Amino acid sequence: MRLFYIKFMRVLFVGFRQIGAIKLLDKLAKRGQFACWLRSLFTLYDLPQLVLLDTTWWNYNASNEVEKFLASRSNPLVFEWGSGASTIWLSKRAAFVVAIEHDPQWAIQVRDMVPSNVKVQLVLPGPVNSVEAPVVSMKTGFEGLDFSEYVSIIETQNIVFDLIIIDGRAREACLHLALRHLKRDGMIVFDNVDRSRYRKSISAIESIININWTRGLTPGLPYPTRAALIAFALGGREGGCSDTK
Repeated sequence: MRLFYIKFMRVLFVGFRQIGAIKLLDKLAKRGQFACWLRSLFTLYDLPQLVLLDTTWWNYNASNEVEKFLASRSNPLVFEWGSGASTIWLSKRAAFVVAIEHDPQWAIQVRDMVPSNVKVQLVLPGPVNSVEAPVVSMKTGFEGLDFSEYVSIIETQNIVFDLIIIDGRAREACLHLALRHLKRDGMIVFDNVDRSRYRKSISAIESIININWTRGLTPGLPYPTRAALIAFALGGREGGCSDTK
């Protein structure tokens, strides 16, 4: 179904471009969020087109909150599991961005587009073995792969971050490490919390965090999605890194 939708929208894009509708949408997209969303429907999995729209792949309500948060910080540092249009978007609003990617071809594409204040780091999953407990992704197609190094790579950064994005593989495991590398007044974006397993992992730590459940129109998609914006509750910070790192 997804592949059919993508092909349909790309055929529609060609037709709309021929009659000048895409050119009109490009102009309107700079003036309003709804027009930007309409234009984005023709950009699904087209990174250069999404970058031109200066948008993330989170819902607009989440993006708006994150933009305000970053604007309030001095030289914010960002860590991101899962790279893409959001990486370029973040680079314009943060001092430095570290983006972790598991897909070699996608990593190359993103690296070709990012400015100098972004580091895109490729971390491939390994095969599951019987010696150590693996960190697995529940997404179809990733069976038998261990994402332990992908998740734990944040521990090699020697930084505590203002903002951490969880939008890649093995997100439940990423959440627990993110808490150890987040500034006391920082923020975590946990995308696609429409999925019950993600909400369950967040609920398991709700005693130490505050959660803003956002929902709304999402670039490239014809339906709304949800993202959780997570911050430490007062006095609820887990132990881990020092803010002076």
